[in-house]
Amino acid sequence: MATRILKTVRSDGKGDYSTLNAAVVGQAQNLVTADSYLDIIIGSNFDDTTGVNVTGYTTGATQYISVSTDTTVRNITAKWNSSKYILSYTATADWQGAILINEDYVKIIGLQIFITFQTYSKVGINIKSVVSSNFLYIEDCMIKGHATVTRRVQGIRQEDTDSIMYCKNIYCFDMGLADASVGITLLGTGFLYNCGVYNSTYGFLQNTAGKILTGKNCFASSVTSGKGFSKIAGTISLNYCSSSDATADDSGGDGNIVNQTFTFNDISNFDFKLSDTDTGARLKGADLSNDTSYPITTDITGKTRNGKWDIGPYQNVSAKYVMMLKN
Repeated sequence: MATRILKTVRSDGKGDYSTLNAAVVGQAQNLVTADSYLDIIIGSNFDDTTGVNVTGYTTGATQYISVSTDTTVRNITAKWNSSKYILSYTATADWQGAILINEDYVKIIGLQIFITFQTYSKVGINIKSVVSSNFLYIEDCMIKGHATVTRRVQGIRQEDTDSIMYCKNIYCFDMGLADASVGITLLGTGFLYNCGVYNSTYGFLQNTAGKILTGKNCFASSVTSGKGFSKIAGTISLNYCSSSDATADDSGGDGNIVNQTFTFNDISNFDFKLSDTDTGARLKGADLSNDTSYPITTDITGKTRNGKWDIGPYQNVSAKYVMMLKN
C-alpha cells in the first residue's frame, strides 16, 4: 500500500510551503519508486498569485498527486468568497493556466481560482500534456473569470487529447463573451457531472473527433444562443442536463431540458445556490450514486444528495422539501 507524503501550504509560515506551486515543485519525484502518494493540503486563507505547473513526477494509480483545501479553508457555501484561499494568476502568454497539469493521476479538490484580467487568452486549469489516458479528477471547485474581457477565457481546458478527465461540482462563471470563451473545453475524453456554467460564450464544448464528452446533471446558463452544449468535432452524450438556450437536447439522451430560466440566490454577488423558486435545475437531475463510470454522492458544499437530485453543483434542501421527504 502506498504511503502518504503530507505537505501543507500556509501563508503564515506555519506550513511546509508558502505557495501551492512551491509545494508542487519542491516535492517533484518518482512516486512510483517511492510507493507513495503526495497529499498537498492548503491550510490558510490567502491570495496565492503564483501559477502552478504540475510536472517532473512519475505517478501511478495509487501513487497519485492530490491538491486540496482543508475544512477551515474550503469554500463550502456555493458562493464566491474573497476571504477564502484563492489561486489567482496573471498569464504572460496565450493559454497559460493558473494550474497546468502535465502528469497523470492528479486530483484537484475544493479550490477557488480567479482568472485575472489581462490581454492574453487564459485558462483556470489546463490539462496540458500527460503521458497516457489515466485519471485526472477536478472536483468541488469554483473558477471565476472576467465578464467583460475581450480575449478568450476558459475555466477548464483539457488540451491533451489522450487524457481522461472526471469533473464534479464545478462552477465556471463570468468567462466573458469573446469568440472562444468556454466554461469547460474538452479535446479528450471527459465525464462532467453536476457542473454549471454561467455567463460565457460556450458552456460545454467538445473539440476533437473520436472523443466523447459525457455530461450528466449539468447546466449552461446565460450563454450565447446555440452554444450551451456544443461540439466542433467528436461526440456529446447528455442526460438530465439543462440549458438557457436550445442545445441541451440536441444529442438525444434522457431528461434533458432546454430554454430554461435559472434562479440563484444572489447572482450579483456570485451566490450560485439554487433558489427555492428555481425551475431550471431544482429537482430535475438524476441520482448518480450508482453511476457505472463515476459514482458521486455529494454536492459542492460536501452534503450528501438525498431524494430527487438538483442539476448543477449545489443541492438545495429547503425546509419545504425536507417536510416533503418526511411525509
